[in-house]
Amino acid sequence: MVAVNFTGYNGNPRSPDSLHYVDPSGFLNAYQQFYDSDRRFPAWGFGGKVPNGSVSHCFNLNGSPSDFEVEGVEGFMAAYLSALHNIDLSGPTLFGQVINKAADIADGVLSDLQETINSLVRVSDLLLSILIVGVRYADFKAVEILDASHRLESKSGRIETRYIVQLNTIYRSVCSDA
Repeated sequence: MVAVNFTGYNGNPRSPDSLHYVDPSGFLNAYQQFYDSDRRFPAWGFGGKVPNGSVSHCFNLNGSPSDFEVEGVEGFMAAYLSALHNIDLSGPTLFGQVINKAADIADGVLSDLQETINSLVRVSDLLLSILIVGVRYADFKAVEILDASHRLESKSGRIETRYIVQLNTIYRSVCSDA
């Protein structure tokens, strides 16, 4: 599964400092640089304004109303580039709906921390692990809570069965090795 952040936090896709910038020389952007045996995998976007004008926190990246899978990296790249031209960056950053969608299949500045925690606790006994990759220097304090050294607790008091979130901040990793 892949879920792409279409929130405005990533910057204008026409600007070279945007995570979504498509370089005319062919250099891959942060999302393009980062797959399943049948070469088909679920791919969603979140935080973008979809063609009907509403902001969606879990939309099929390929634009299909019913099929959420893409075929291989090429299919992902095509869906991503199409979505980039058809989806307006918006926000806020809400991970809960994408996590719930991933959980349905298995049976992501964070603005919905409690809903995300509730979702993570709910799916913590499923065969699902979540890797959140931060690809620029930012304040990841809210997301770091999800990658905690203690078990998460939902609003209803249920405790997560196991740790399922790993946060990897590429910028910090690269800079700390220098």
